[in-house]
Amino acid sequence: MSEASWAEPERWGQTGRRVGYTVAVIVNVVLFVIVINLLDWGWIPFLTEEFEDLLPIIILSVGVSAVVNFLWIFYDAKWFRATGQIIDNVTSLLVVIATYKVFPFDFSPYRINWEAIVKVVIILTAFALVIATIAEVVKLVRSLANLDSTPT
Repeated sequence: MSEASWAEPERWGQTGRRVGYTVAVIVNVVLFVIVINLLDWGWIPFLTEEFEDLLPIIILSVGVSAVVNFLWIFYDAKWFRATGQIIDNVTSLLVVIATYKVFPFDFSPYRINWEAIVKVVIILTAFALVIATIAEVVKLVRSLANLDSTPT
């Protein structure tokens, strides 16, 4: 097998990741527009005015995600990806915690106890983000210690 063909799968892996990062940036820009206008558009009938209290932290989180993905387009070494994902996870966790505290939802017109269900989902999401962040810290440490010999 020639050296060029050996490198080919890795090049496609990097290209695929870069396309994914680009799509993520675009999705974050769209999310930004939606979040800013969500209350005005009235799409979600159970969303209350308290949602405005969450806007700064949601905007921060969407912005962090967009910036992290944008940076990964140009540089996506394992340690850099893990660091960016840790930052992204932590800002997402802040949004989840703030959402639980503010709870900008009114499910009173519904027969099902959606409030309890949504609170459980929020708590499970927080736990998932903590676990994902711990996994990224392990990836970061392994990549910095050169223990992980798999290609980027």
